[in-house]
Amino acid sequence: MPCFQALLRSVVLVLTAAVLAPATGFAKKPDPTKRTAPQPVGEMIYLDQGWSDALRQKFYYTPQGSRMMPLSWFLALETKDGRSFADPAQLTKYGLLPPDGASTLNPHNLSVGLAIDPVDVPGLGKHIGLTCAACHTGNVKVGSKTVRVSGTASNFDFDSFYRDLAKTVSDTRFDEARLRRFIGKVTKDVPAEARAEASQKLLGAFTAFTTKITADAIVRSPTVESGFGRVDALTQIFNALGVNGQGNWTNLHPVRAPVAYPHLWLTPQYDFVQWNPIASNAIGRNGGQVLGVFADTQLANGTPKKQQFRSSMIIDNLHQLERWVAILRPPVWDESIFGPIDQVRAKRGADIYRRDCQSCHAAPPYKRTDPTNNIAGISFIEINAVPIGKVATDTLYLRNVGARNIFTNDVTQALFGGRSVVPMAEYAIGVAAKIVIKEMEEKGYGPRKQAELSGFRLTKDGGRLVKPCEGGSGCYKAGPLTGVWASGPYLHNGSVPTVYELLSPVSERRSVFWMGGRQLDAKRLGFKSENGPGRFKFDTAIDGNRNTGHLFPPRGLTPDERLDVIEYLKTLGSLDGAAGTIGAAR
Repeated sequence: MPCFQALLRSVVLVLTAAVLAPATGFAKKPDPTKRTAPQPVGEMIYLDQGWSDALRQKFYYTPQGSRMMPLSWFLALETKDGRSFADPAQLTKYGLLPPDGASTLNPHNLSVGLAIDPVDVPGLGKHIGLTCAACHTGNVKVGSKTVRVSGTASNFDFDSFYRDLAKTVSDTRFDEARLRRFIGKVTKDVPAEARAEASQKLLGAFTAFTTKITADAIVRSPTVESGFGRVDALTQIFNALGVNGQGNWTNLHPVRAPVAYPHLWLTPQYDFVQWNPIASNAIGRNGGQVLGVFADTQLANGTPKKQQFRSSMIIDNLHQLERWVAILRPPVWDESIFGPIDQVRAKRGADIYRRDCQSCHAAPPYKRTDPTNNIAGISFIEINAVPIGKVATDTLYLRNVGARNIFTNDVTQALFGGRSVVPMAEYAIGVAAKIVIKEMEEKGYGPRKQAELSGFRLTKDGGRLVKPCEGGSGCYKAGPLTGVWASGPYLHNGSVPTVYELLSPVSERRSVFWMGGRQLDAKRLGFKSENGPGRFKFDTAIDGNRNTGHLFPPRGLTPDERLDVIEYLKTLGSLDGAAGTIGAAR
């Protein structure tokens, strides 16, 4: 037994070292343990975006099928200084928001975006996982006030959070004192006469999980650090399905193309959503998100036929999520909080926007798709797909998707005509679709219900929508900019901290700035991004982080014209009937 434990420890330490090793040639990531946990000061204000407090709580804590680890284990973990890892105050250093308080949906007072899966897994109990709220709920600070914006890009640093979680598990397993306290907490409700046996079983299960999470942390370990408010979501999904799902490490692809979390308001009305608009089906994209963040999947060789393509995805909850987001209104720039809008500049900015911006970034009244080509006669806001050759922004995200293939196995091969190798995007879409369809069929959902769950993103003959992209190198999404003031930094990779810089020549944009602050920059529109405790250094010289491109209009705008456009953008939340009021201070 001592020899086995020594061997196991060496394996885990090697894996841990691989996870924690800095990527050669990239900026060193600040140590998250040295961050000063930001605390809201003054009053918390909730903007009225069409959601009640009860609906906000549902968005925060309704499970979607993510099973990151057993709940009791997560609650029992300690940091190296003896604090509870799950303590919301401790988790703020990763950008996770503290809860409003314990509730029926959140009995353990978990941070926003951490939810309890309802299934009791034999021998392990209920699991904890992530929800959309972890990445799509944010605070905006104005002086001493903190404003909650639902559906905006959060400040969540997923990379550091998961790396530290994996290391905490490993450290607990091999620190006798911490392990003893951990076992005591998990087994505290077990009858005394059965506690020794329960502790032994727990030790075996926790040992196996230590190896599993350490290996998974390697799968998810980035070569380009994301920092706050970004993650390489597509590669996380592709690796989850191709590596973890199939159990095939040859499918591992570098996590190297982080993108900014997009805002959610209006998205149920868009025909396409992703930064590279490759999928429109609502249940498919929401399901893909869950598959990327810890949903169990049955894709490995040897899986019994009946179990193949099953997952822990909670499809009905994902459908509810889409329905909730459908009534979420964009955040309105409230002048009593954020400062007055210069109406003279805004009027001039509207003219400039119509002339130079609206051909790509639709504004109210939105251009809509032809309802006669839709299975339910529905019209959607048409999202423009701009070829990379035209927008000229960082290309790594597109290259990362286009250059990769996936080796299939005995289970997944049948989806692709027996091919043993398929392009990554085709593999992910095909497998995710099969998982979703299997779930709907086993629930007895007919064609009408399946179309409803898809968001009716189907052609009149039932085929899937395809977003045309001119040119062979791929396109980036150019969506409406309603509420854009609350969703910085900008471009798909979050490489430009303010709208003012985005409207400026590349030479006038900052090559280095600091992420993690949420203080509003009302003049330049974005978040203030100077250095400070716990901030993340964003270096635009790194491939994937480049701040080039988006030089529209080609002639450029004068400094005054840039400020005019900014004032106009502040008005967009009220131009489409989405005017809101300030909710009660909490």
